[in-house]
Amino acid sequence: MLQPFFNAIFLPMNLTITHQQGANLLLAEGTILEADFQLLADEIEKLPFTEDKYVLVDCASIRHLIKNNYGFSGYINNLLHLHAKKTSIILFGNNPQVLRLTKLLRLDHILYFAPTLDEAYTLLNKALIGRAAEATGEYA
Repeated sequence: MLQPFFNAIFLPMNLTITHQQGANLLLAEGTILEADFQLLADEIEKLPFTEDKYVLVDCASIRHLIKNNYGFSGYINNLLHLHAKKTSIILFGNNPQVLRLTKLLRLDHILYFAPTLDEAYTLLNKALIGRAAEATGEYA
């Protein structure tokens, strides 16, 4: 017998903050509750304003959160709040429904998407390489 979706076990958010190639990286893995978005915002505020900031957000449990906690609009509002702090956001582990909704809302030009964490890191590295080339005036 299948277990109902709402009985699934979700891991609490694990936040890792690193500094790579002149940029700050915040990796939020696990279940990201509404209060966790405030923690992310607080950590971003502590970082130097002049340095680039990237947030990688795990979206694997998003359907559960949207249905049972703060809704899709609340989730998007929290992402926009982080983006307003001059932060680039990469969402990984998305499902097709979330991708369609963000495109419908025309948010796909400010949010970046990757199917897996490894691909999110690849996307991040491309952004950092492009930023470094732009800063030095060298282009591939």
